[in-house]
Amino acid sequence: MIGNHFLNFNYKQYYNTTVFILSPWKEIYVKDPQRLQSFGQTEKLHTLLLQTYIGLGFSIHFLPNSTLLERKQLIIDIVNKESKTDF
Repeated sequence: MIGNHFLNFNYKQYYNTTVFILSPWKEIYVKDPQRLQSFGQTEKLHTLLLQTYIGLGFSIHFLPNSTLLERKQLIIDIVNKESKTDF
């Protein structure tokens, strides 16, 4: 459960409201010193993060399971498009 002090925090004042999400990718998932969770735990955390971001009103962009360069270009395209609509 998320405490009220976090739920009532004015995220939009301090953070960009655009979030890029990559779904857990079983084919490349490795458990290592930085990733202590099992793949199943990773999927649960992913779901909770997604629900939290949506509940807080963030704009979610799902990135495909593709190459780093393809994902990078997609992020650049989205940021460029959104920056044009902000003015």
